[in-house]
Amino acid sequence: MADTRPPVAVFIGDSYTVGVGAVDHTKRWTTMVAASQGWQEDNLGRGGTGYLTEAGVKACGSAHCPNYLGMLAQVITINPSVVVVAGGLNDQLQDPEREKIAIETFYRDLRKGLPSAQIVAVGPSSSSRDPGRRLAAINNEVRGSAAAIGAVYVNLLAPSVITTDPALMTKSKIGNATHAAIAGRVEDTLENK
Repeated sequence: MADTRPPVAVFIGDSYTVGVGAVDHTKRWTTMVAASQGWQEDNLGRGGTGYLTEAGVKACGSAHCPNYLGMLAQVITINPSVVVVAGGLNDQLQDPEREKIAIETFYRDLRKGLPSAQIVAVGPSSSSRDPGRRLAAINNEVRGSAAAIGAVYVNLLAPSVITTDPALMTKSKIGNATHAAIAGRVEDTLENK
């Protein structure tokens, strides 16, 4: 008998992935993308984290939330059909060389651990019309590392998915409209891959 269960998609990311600002989980971008793609969502997002950045109680609600590299073993154990990785904004204050190595290592080891999984790399987002050189560099590192392993890359900075409509970001607060905009960009990229 054929397995009719939807493919499992693990989402790794920061507070946007957790769903900060959405009125409920059905309005966060990850849940909207999973529904549109027919995936079963397994959301491992942790506020305040990044490829190299770890977080504590204040940011993620737990005594310690590992960075993306620290979550690799858990993701590989789940053995999902799809892995969606989003973020990088929280890595801006990290040493650029260490951060670059962390991104490259993360994607290389993710592909090695899940050779047949579909991997989607969602670059960082910014509420600023000019995200700055540091965030642009992180975005380029994510793009390059994704390309190196055959992952789908989603660009949230060019054009900026958040700042294209001022209603999406008010006083540095994101809401349902922001999540819908991110979901739309991810869905459009997946449809056109």
